[in-house]
Amino acid sequence: MRNQFGYSVGGPIWKNKTFFFFNQEFQRFPTAQTQNAVVPTAQFLTGKFTWHGFGQDTTDPNNPRTIPVSVNVDLTPGSAQNQFFAGDVFGSGASPDLDPIMAKVFALYPAAQTLSGDGMSGLVFFPDSSNTRSYQATAKIDHRFTEQEVLNITLRVRPVQRPEPVL
Repeated sequence: MRNQFGYSVGGPIWKNKTFFFFNQEFQRFPTAQTQNAVVPTAQFLTGKFTWHGFGQDTTDPNNPRTIPVSVNVDLTPGSAQNQFFAGDVFGSGASPDLDPIMAKVFALYPAAQTLSGDGMSGLVFFPDSSNTRSYQATAKIDHRFTEQEVLNITLRVRPVQRPEPVL
């Protein structure tokens, strides 16, 4: 739905010498649109997922080429990869269990509706509103000194407000 409205007013200030005119127009254009956000996959949130990416095949040093790579990752409590990170890499105080604060953060993520292909992220889609607002104003004053000497002053203002959603 688009709303467009305005008004105009004008007339003499000094008979046959000075005139004024003022006009203002407004537009309101509310719309709904679909936004998206990148979220982790359900498998990533559990700590056990397969990462898909690209690596370099260097078997022929004169002809390196990019090849697809998949790596199984298991960071669940008790797994060998989790024990590696909990060992001397981060110090003896590191816990192999999922941090309770991160567990609460992970619980806030919505489920990915479309997977990105890297095994770790996907997209979630949601409706959002956009409310474009604009107006323009014109003010004009004309003064006639003589038949040959006329002063015209015009001021035009046209700001546009187009809020963009932030996720």
